[in-house]
Amino acid sequence: AVAIVSPVHEVHPEVSARFEKVKHYIGEIRSHGANCEGLASVLARLRGEDSATQEGTLFPLYEELDEPVFQALGQAMMKELRQKDERWSGQARGFMAKALGHIGDPSATETLVRALGDSSIACRGEAAIALMYIRGSEEAVHGLAEALRADSGLGFGRRGL
Repeated sequence: AVAIVSPVHEVHPEVSARFEKVKHYIGEIRSHGANCEGLASVLARLRGEDSATQEGTLFPLYEELDEPVFQALGQAMMKELRQKDERWSGQARGFMAKALGHIGDPSATETLVRALGDSSIACRGEAAIALMYIRGSEEAVHGLAEALRADSGLGFGRRGL
């Protein structure tokens, strides 16, 4: 006889519960549409969840949402990143930085520059990449590069390496 293997979420109840939470959060985000306040309230609740639920909810949003909703969600994400709340996993903060780069709103520049100092390497890396996609962020990025060069103590000259 051949044993039939159940889907993972049926075998492990905690995975099933997390999957249902993620589906619920994504559905709630969709239901708010482009309502920034409603989206911010969803993110505030998501902030208190475990890292797998946070990441499982944020990661698929690139493909799940239409552009106006994604833009509104970006505004709520910008507020969350500014708060530097460590209840967000580093990967979740990285997803938020990546989303801000995808949106390309110049008002996210300051938030992304601050995120370069995040405790999570995932967030710092996504923030650095995101800044490349923000029109008008060239001056901020140049100033940051100069500050890093000066603070590095490596003594690079004006010509760099």
